[in-house]
Amino acid sequence: MSRLITEHKRRGRIRQAPYRRHRFPRKYNPAEVMLLAKTDELHWCLSRPATKKIMERKCEVYGHIEFENISRISVAHLHNSRRSNVYQGITRRDTRTKPVVLRIGERSKLGAKGKLGYILSLDMIRQGDMNGKAPFGKLKELRS
Repeated sequence: MSRLITEHKRRGRIRQAPYRRHRFPRKYNPAEVMLLAKTDELHWCLSRPATKKIMERKCEVYGHIEFENISRISVAHLHNSRRSNVYQGITRRDTRTKPVVLRIGERSKLGAKGKLGYILSLDMIRQGDMNGKAPFGKLKELRS
């Protein structure tokens, strides 16, 4: 409060200080993140240490000067760069594998050799048959 009073006495008015948000300077520009994305596309998105090694070799062994800055990227920051909007916009990721629905416990009609009855699951037959005993009386007919 005393700072505001002193400023009002000196200048005759109080001005609002502009808001300044602290931001760390960007170490890798969008063009370098695009190089990372292209490298991942060509090499099928390998592990982070392998990708870092590829970029180091492109700079040191093959002399690609555009990889000079991004070849010094840390493995942890490489993970963050892969989550950036620039990277996500360039790379194509396949969707996850869809799970297969196993119908264990579903009842269905027996169709083999015209015999009547129901079975629960083929998994149950295999598990029950391991000891030489079928888990249900109706399933003994399947062995013959």
